[in-house]
Amino acid sequence: MHQLSPYATQCLAALQQLLPDLAALAIVKDDEFTVNATSPNGWPLWLSSEGEGLIVGFAEWHGHFDWHEGHPEQDAADAASLIQEFRSGQLQVAAWYTGNQYAGSATHEVGTAIESPTWLRLRHDERRLELRCWAE
Repeated sequence: MHQLSPYATQCLAALQQLLPDLAALAIVKDDEFTVNATSPNGWPLWLSSEGEGLIVGFAEWHGHFDWHEGHPEQDAADAASLIQEFRSGQLQVAAWYTGNQYAGSATHEVGTAIESPTWLRLRHDERRLELRCWAE
């Protein structure tokens, strides 16, 4: 039997209130949990606990939620808010490629101009942009 860490236990409890459909998909391994889901467009969404933080990923992008030191429920609330923005269509992933090679990604608010991140503007190779949305 696996025992979640205190941090992961508190995060999962908060997620059961905030995103019950996703929390129900949690798989516990050792002292951490992982949730895997797929958007209607076929892009992977995942959420996992790692040490004293959460990681949310959608398509090529991922972000870390560990800013609220000692307050896992706040990390969970921030992660859930981001996931809800993806699911509602407010937020998408902008993924840049050089040829067929992944170059990087960032979250992007739907309906606003997309600018390449500074780290990508410093490169001088040809790039293409692909957008990843939760649903059409």
